[in-house]
Amino acid sequence: MHFRVRGNSVQLVKTQEVAGKMTSTPAGSASLIDGTLNDKANELLTDQEKREVTTWLESRQSLIKKDLEVKLGMLPEHIASIAKAVKQGVIKMSDAELAVVQASMRNLRGAIGAKK
Repeated sequence: MHFRVRGNSVQLVKTQEVAGKMTSTPAGSASLIDGTLNDKANELLTDQEKREVTTWLESRQSLIKKDLEVKLGMLPEHIASIAKAVKQGVIKMSDAELAVVQASMRNLRGAIGAKK
């Protein structure tokens, strides 16, 4: 089985040998948000394949969490280097870009404040 990420879901694809030739057949999908299988997947997948999907989803979520932790650790350094580059005129920011950054910073401040 292999997996194709499509937005907030993952397409589940079974690879089988048919008449001496390997073929890939979509076998439903699973939500990347909550891990639920759609009706087609519940119907077509064996219990072992469902466990494989669950294991894959858990592994993927673990990798995403690690990626976010690394990004968080690097955030102060990135902000400082961008601030320096803007001050020195190395990079220019349009009003639209500035508005997006300011909104992102407000969202981050709000999330941090909500945790306290």
